[in-house]
Amino acid sequence: MNMMRQFWWELSVGVITFAAMAAFGSRGAAAFALMAFLPFAMKNRKPDEREYYLFYKTGNYTMGLFILALVAINQLQVYTGSAMIASNWLNLSINSFLVIHGLTGIVIFSRS
Repeated sequence: MNMMRQFWWELSVGVITFAAMAAFGSRGAAAFALMAFLPFAMKNRKPDEREYYLFYKTGNYTMGLFILALVAINQLQVYTGSAMIASNWLNLSINSFLVIHGLTGIVIFSRS
């Protein structure tokens, strides 16, 4: 499946970027540039109607979980007073979106 490759790629890039940010701080966000290679990982096959349906279903679940992740990031910053979270909240949010979208897509496509 073409879409599964995309979800695995997003999950991999999100985890790599989280690890790079943990190791190198804000400079680790440069690992997000791996998303530029997504077109090379995909084939030029058009998705069918079922894949489109599951892709949009994944988006709905992802958005709900992403809002919860944003609240968790905000609360973690408030309660710990971490300057690292305060200065990198956008990078953390983007990475959490990639990880959540990848995991949600893999779960939904695996069950269908």
